[in-house]
Amino acid sequence: MYSYSVHAGISHGNQLAKLRPELMAKIRSELDAIAHHHGGRPIEEELYHFPPSLGETARKAAEAAWAMHSHLMDHGRDLFGSTVLVTGWERDSGSVNASRMEPLLLKVPDEDGLWVSPTALSDFSPYFSGEEMEGLFRAQSMREAGPRLEERLPRLLVRPDCLDETTKALEQLELVKEGSAALVLSGRAGAGKRATLKRAFETLYPDDSGLPLVIPFADDSEDPMEPFVRALGPSLDAVAECLDEQEAIWWEAEG
Repeated sequence: MYSYSVHAGISHGNQLAKLRPELMAKIRSELDAIAHHHGGRPIEEELYHFPPSLGETARKAAEAAWAMHSHLMDHGRDLFGSTVLVTGWERDSGSVNASRMEPLLLKVPDEDGLWVSPTALSDFSPYFSGEEMEGLFRAQSMREAGPRLEERLPRLLVRPDCLDETTKALEQLELVKEGSAALVLSGRAGAGKRATLKRAFETLYPDDSGLPLVIPFADDSEDPMEPFVRALGPSLDAVAECLDEQEAIWWEAEG
């Protein structure tokens, strides 16, 4: 599957919208927020689209569906019932609408629950535990799926040797009393320079590490960097001394 849809339906929603408009507006706003938090977006009322996202789309859709289901259950006394249905599509189709899901929705048993369509079950079995009922799968709990991709990335990007060298360099910068000094982290795009610098700050200043200002000195960057370069001023005079031959040639021409 390339993308997923989550239908978060409220039984007799139109009637409830007339009887309790503030409650319904609040619930639907909160469902929208849950979808956005997990990388999805509403494409029409009660229907949410989850496009491909670094191989984590099924997990994000599953977590969003479970959060929506739990949220609707918290409001169970105020509603006549609800249905959350998860399904997948063979391509990233943001044009999926309720009419395409209607045949599946008609098969959902008339009771509150979180359901998965048969075509998407293999994608969601790592995340849901439950049982098959009337041709659909009813999810009863979330499985433990381990760290998310964004939690795993720093471990992959931050090498201990690079972190150690960066931390030592920052400590030496603090000892500079006169003149100016610069720290240059060089490496290919995506090598982990920003993650390493952030971790070094967190190591040195655990109570107030903040976020480092990172300026990408890339020859294909579209961002105007001149104001930042002028602000750094004399600190850049020492940059050339830190570069290898190829980097120094680029710095002389572009830096």
